[in-house]
Amino acid sequence: MSGKRKFGWFRRDSDRHEELEDKIEEEIRNEVIERSMKLQEQRRRLEEEKANLEALKEVSDLPQKEIEKISREVRSRYRNPRRVKKKKPTIQRGRGIYFAIASIIIVVLAVASISTVKVIRDSRMKNDLRIRVDARLREAVEKGLIETVKFSVKSGANVDTRDENGTPALILALQKGYKYMARYLIIKGADVNAEDLNQNSCGNTPLIEAVEKGYDDIVKLLISKGADVNAENSEGKTALSYARERGYTEITELLKQAGARE
Repeated sequence: MSGKRKFGWFRRDSDRHEELEDKIEEEIRNEVIERSMKLQEQRRRLEEEKANLEALKEVSDLPQKEIEKISREVRSRYRNPRRVKKKKPTIQRGRGIYFAIASIIIVVLAVASISTVKVIRDSRMKNDLRIRVDARLREAVEKGLIETVKFSVKSGANVDTRDENGTPALILALQKGYKYMARYLIIKGADVNAEDLNQNSCGNTPLIEAVEKGYDDIVKLLISKGADVNAENSEGKTALSYARERGYTEITELLKQAGARE
């Protein structure tokens, strides 16, 4: 009885430790993302303030010069009243309105330009961040680092990212023998019909790779996610062909039940 109690206490303590580790990893991840976003926001605000100052300087020069010109003309008319024409003040007022309208248009265009620059800059920042997390995911899959894979996916990495040879992350995980990693990528939405574009490969799909490895549980999962059981590689072989060649009777029956053609 005491042995069972001790075993139960050890299991509860192990569960608590795992929960604590998950909580710590979650807090670290949130803190990293939050600080990164704050830094990006500070840089964006500084750049926006600089752009606003430059735009206002360009706009403010025009009205000031025109006001000085109008002031000189009005003063000259009062000094020489005989030369004053009736329509001249109207013309001057009209010009002032035109310049005021032009100034407003310039301000609007400057603000629109700043907004456009901001949108483009934010888009580039997001794209750069996506490229970095995708590269981190590919490296983690290559090295079999499952925790880094999870962190990268949670940070926005593309689960269908490919390496420099054109091999999808899911197929690469299967080729490396990382079943748990492959299962995680499938659950997270990886393309179950993605073809290996590596020129040195046979153009296998994830299902064909799983069959070649004899991973019957992965085969079941892929079929449940909509994998094409009749897809062929560059050699014209299907998953059923490989299952028969290797004598995987259970996998052969799974494929037939899923509609694989003879």
